[in-house]
Amino acid sequence: MQFKLDLLEEEAKLLDKKISLKLEKTKLKAENTMLMAKIVKLEQTVKEKDDLMVRIVKLEHKLISKKNLSSSFLNGLELDVFFQKYQIALEVQGVQHWLYHTSWYKDIKKLEDIVNHDWLKKCICQDNRIFLIEIWYDKKPEIVISKRIQKIKEFTNQLIKSLDDL
Repeated sequence: MQFKLDLLEEEAKLLDKKISLKLEKTKLKAENTMLMAKIVKLEQTVKEKDDLMVRIVKLEHKLISKKNLSSSFLNGLELDVFFQKYQIALEVQGVQHWLYHTSWYKDIKKLEDIVNHDWLKKCICQDNRIFLIEIWYDKKPEIVISKRIQKIKEFTNQLIKSLDDL
């Protein structure tokens, strides 16, 4: 008789634990759903910021120059902005240029292609003596551009000075 009571008591404890675990599971699922919704919202915000930045940069480029962004030396690739007169190019690099996510790509191959194109653009710009300014999604463009232009000025000044010394 005592054995049956102990068994019933143990069953009650296990049932209580099972209910407690189900409740915890439900809470975790709700929290997970909420976090996933936040991730989707953040991804959308990043995409909107990237799209806006690209549109602004392209609009500025149209105002400054009517040149085609896909020059023959790029082998079919395009620069976001190319100021031919100054030999300066701008590339806006969104998070999709660095991070793999299934909502952007079907497989990792697409990310690899983008990274390879970015690398190829860098090499082509370097070979053609074009200053390439990359603006990453998590950096402020006004700071990145001004710092890089300052470096370009310093380089140009050093070059002029070294040529004067000849």
